[in-house]
Amino acid sequence: MLEILAARLLAPYVGVSLETYTAIIGTAIIGTAIIGTVLAGIAVGAWRAGGAAGIGGTLVLTSIGFLTSATVAGAVPPAVVELQLRDLGDTGATVGRLSAYGTAGAIVATFLTGFVLVAVTAVTTIIISVGVVLVVSGPALWMALPRIGSRAVPWHLATEEFVTEVQRGLRPTGLYALNVIDGAQLSFLRAEAVTIASVFSYVRVVLSASAADGRIGNAVIVASDRPFDAERLDPEDGRLVDGIETFIDGAKELTDDFAPVDQLLSGAS
Repeated sequence: MLEILAARLLAPYVGVSLETYTAIIGTAIIGTAIIGTVLAGIAVGAWRAGGAAGIGGTLVLTSIGFLTSATVAGAVPPAVVELQLRDLGDTGATVGRLSAYGTAGAIVATFLTGFVLVAVTAVTTIIISVGVVLVVSGPALWMALPRIGSRAVPWHLATEEFVTEVQRGLRPTGLYALNVIDGAQLSFLRAEAVTIASVFSYVRVVLSASAADGRIGNAVIVASDRPFDAERLDPEDGRLVDGIETFIDGAKELTDDFAPVDQLLSGAS
């Protein structure tokens, strides 16, 4: 949770890149490792002093040994849901089906391990084997995720703060043109248009043929602080949106503090 919030807070200043996430994750690991080391020292000391760690020591040792791996395993279901979910209307059925699969797998693994594997195989061998499977399957899952996120948008480039920086860099007669991809509801397009309209005096929206027909498609938002000839933007196979005030009515501006871009793209907002 904190890592996600950190990425949101840092993005406007350092961008969203491999370096950003590396710094965030590295910082989190350093903190966790230090805390884990201290707790381990306390738990081991208690175990050596009393011959047994007690409830507290047991919990600490168990957490140190297995909490991380359990946390990593717990990260798999959300990723699988992301891969499987195509329509928010199917969320309940998709999550329920995957939860059932996961529960069934956990039951089978529990009985198989307790009644069979432990009796015929060394514990270390089982643990290493499971680790190898996770290491091999993890990259495969990671490589599959970008295909689903083909409409991913760098949200920090869609906020009022960023648009204000763009305005500062333009000449008084300059034009700002932004290509936007959105779904049938055009929720993100409307939010981005109202955001740009909060900064620039003149804003027009051009829809591609697919977007105009209520399908996933592209649109272009053109803005300036000076009037411009909007008719020159009218495409042959799309349409120029008439009445920008009506088009953006009810849409919320995007800011560095509030930018639910992914939800807008999926139609959740």
